[in-house]
Amino acid sequence: FVIDSLSQESSIKVREILKRRLVDEDINIVYTAIEYLGNLQDRESADQIESFLFDSDNLMVRCASLLSLSKIKHSPNRDKVIENYSNIENPMIVFPFLKYLEVFGTESAFPYIEMLLDANNQIYGKEIIDAVQGIIESNELSQIPESLKMKLESVAHTMSNNVNRYELTKLLSRLEGKDSLPEVREMLRERNEISKLGAIEILGEIGDESDIERLEAIAEETDSDELLEAIGDAVEKISERLEKGDE
Repeated sequence: FVIDSLSQESSIKVREILKRRLVDEDINIVYTAIEYLGNLQDRESADQIESFLFDSDNLMVRCASLLSLSKIKHSPNRDKVIENYSNIENPMIVFPFLKYLEVFGTESAFPYIEMLLDANNQIYGKEIIDAVQGIIESNELSQIPESLKMKLESVAHTMSNNVNRYELTKLLSRLEGKDSLPEVREMLRERNEISKLGAIEILGEIGDESDIERLEAIAEETDSDELLEAIGDAVEKISERLEKGDE
């Protein structure tokens, strides 16, 4: 209860108390201290928290450590962590490890992500999308391995969660550019509004003049204010690109 009440503040004194609890005899107190230090983004505790990833046998402590470091955004031995954890298949630790990869991952993590996609691509859908996106952005990549891209494309076709499918399609469209237009245009035909919204937004980014007509046709068929607003924004973006192309 004391630790819980302290977590509501972020003063130096509170942080020091929490850091001292990282060596508490009660493993539940250690776990809680790790979690709260992560929430407070206490960079000074990163080294000690990271050490649990190598020294602790407690699964919950290691999961909390991965999530905490992801929030702190500092992991001095990230390459060693990634190497040690890139053979993990236990779902309890895969989820926080993917969050860790979203912040600290490099191209070396792509084979592990491919392995997860081969094993069960639906369970880790959102976390895999976020991890790949994070690795691309933090490492300023313009492409990913073709084998990984093909697996993600396959997942996009079978993914049952429409929000995840939209996020994945958006990610692939950024990598493939206009090559992804046929898939995006096909999404416009779907009844699910989230899929339509996703396709409209993507077309706003990469669509061409022919897509204006497609979008206007949908506008005539719908009475959804959300769809109409998205269509207006997309048509405006496409028109602006066409004008710049003419200059």
